[in-house]
Amino acid sequence: MRPRNRSNRGRRNAWALLGQASCIFALAVSMSACSGNLTRAKAESLIRSNLQSQLAEYQQAAFPYNERELNLVLSSDGWCDQHQPGHPCGPDDMNPRIKELQRLGLVTLAFDGNTSRIALTEAGQKYAVKAPYVQQEYGGGNRVTQRVLASTLDFGAITGVTEDKESKRATVEYTLTRTPTPFGANAISRQQLESADYTSVDSRFTATTVPLIANFTPYDDGWRITSNEKLPSGFAVD
Repeated sequence: MRPRNRSNRGRRNAWALLGQASCIFALAVSMSACSGNLTRAKAESLIRSNLQSQLAEYQQAAFPYNERELNLVLSSDGWCDQHQPGHPCGPDDMNPRIKELQRLGLVTLAFDGNTSRIALTEAGQKYAVKAPYVQQEYGGGNRVTQRVLASTLDFGAITGVTEDKESKRATVEYTLTRTPTPFGANAISRQQLESADYTSVDSRFTATTVPLIANFTPYDDGWRITSNEKLPSGFAVD
């Protein structure tokens, strides 16, 4: 009878080892099925999700304060936002940049003697950074200024995906794109305004691309971002 017991124990051990091997195989298959190759679409989805809480930080790190926002003079007593200085203050001679913002439904225009008055519409308010502030002019009177968003930063595109089969890691190259808002696209300096120069484009708010890198690692539930390149403090864009 003893040999039979040893035989039974051997069979049980064999079945146990086979069961463990099956579990290990199933886990390996499961991980492989969950992760698979890292596609560009999957990488983009994960990066976009990861960026939601970081875009504001990236925007501040990548671009100086005066490239993210600008001052929009709403009114200045005795000053008219005209196409040709010295002409009568009215809708027929407003500078084309302001008229474009009006056409887009972002501002309204009103005139009070020799003073033009601009106000943000409900659509324009979404670009407002803070409440308007009032400054007293040296020669008397008040200037009302509104700080508005000049550019936005968002995901651009996946430019490359490289997988290392040995380390089971993936490196993804992608870009962020800075896009001017309508206010940034129609920005004009006081000097340009006074000289009626509307042909120049303010290069501070032009579209710009920033390259970045993210590293991915496969887990049992799929790929995860394990490190995402940070923009260094004071990063400047050519």
